Amino acid sequence: MMFQNFDFLYNLLKQDKTYISNVKYEKIHRSMLPYIHNIRKSDLIFDLNFIVKSVLTVIKLMKAGATKGAKFLFVGNNTDLFINNLIELTAEKSNQDFYNFTSKKLNYAKLREVIQNYNPDFLILLYPKNSLPLLKVAEELNIPVIGLCDVNYNNNYFTYFIPSNLSYRSIYVYCNLFIKALKN
Repeated sequence: MMFQNFDFLYNLLKQDKTYISNVKYEKIHRSMLPYIHNIRKSDLIFDLNFIVKSVLTVIKLMKAGATKGAKFLFVGNNTDLFINNLIELTAEKSNQDFYNFTSKKLNYAKLREVIQNYNPDFLILLYPKNSLPLLKVAEELNIPVIGLCDVNYNNNYFTYFIPSNLSYRSIYVYCNLFIKALKN
């Protein structure tokens, strides 16, 4: 399939600038330091080769899972309506479930029960803001998490992560790639 080509992905991600993050240096999470290629003025530049390899790994995993009937649960989080709608549409177009997570008035037992009811094989978290409780529940339930991770997030909670800024454009690019990967 065309999008699994390294050069194609490299050029797509470079063109859409998914590899540039605008986060202050002191806010970088130490787990993300190995994935930073360069720092220019206020921009942190991820290692684009690593990103492409991560994307290829995730796409292959998703395609293999979809072929075997694995269930992917896309998770939104109420912090940005546009992104939430985009993630929900991605789940719908790829025939997967969507859960609208909120950390307000959080009840861990209820969150755990909701996730168990969906019974996913994988969680997909494209906008991890305020999602630590969800990541911890996924870890407790041994559910692998696929997600985007900006420099100020701890990537250790993700089973498979893609270093990326969390702009609308970047999330849109990954949503389209994931839809293609999950369509049979």
